[in-house]
Amino acid sequence: MTKRTIIILTMISFLLIGIQSCEFFKECDECFTPPQPIFMKIIDSYENNLLSTGIYSKDSLKLYFFDGSQKKNVEFVVTTNSQQPDIIVSSDMAWFSINLKTDFYLYLNKFDTDTLTLEIEQKSDDCCTSHPIKTFAINGKTATISSVDYTFLIKKSLGK
Repeated sequence: MTKRTIIILTMISFLLIGIQSCEFFKECDECFTPPQPIFMKIIDSYENNLLSTGIYSKDSLKLYFFDGSQKKNVEFVVTTNSQQPDIIVSSDMAWFSINLKTDFYLYLNKFDTDTLTLEIEQKSDDCCTSHPIKTFAINGKTATISSVDYTFLIKKSLGK
């Protein structure tokens, strides 16, 4: 073999080793974690669930936002588990709020509509993408999270 051939083979060997190293290719499986659904409860100062007590009706609830001047409805369900009844759950809120602070409106009845401001951050490292909550406010105040079931609490003051 000539000196030139040895040099070319050596360069090809180093190139192949370099291509197989982690600097050129990720050494992990790519993963994607979608935004988590938003779980909310409407409560009074005694932490009574106001959907369960009948103060607000599940049938009258509406959730929407504005895209420019166009009103868009947002899908949600009111669900009950064995420990906590009447929890409002929406996956769409999170999807509509990725890297965009979005004001949603939760219509409770003709006298009461709450503004829910949400922003979901999209974070990526070399392998994974995740979507943590960056901001969640209810009527301009940072949302409180229940220590029991980790729902966001929409607190209502009821006149007596």
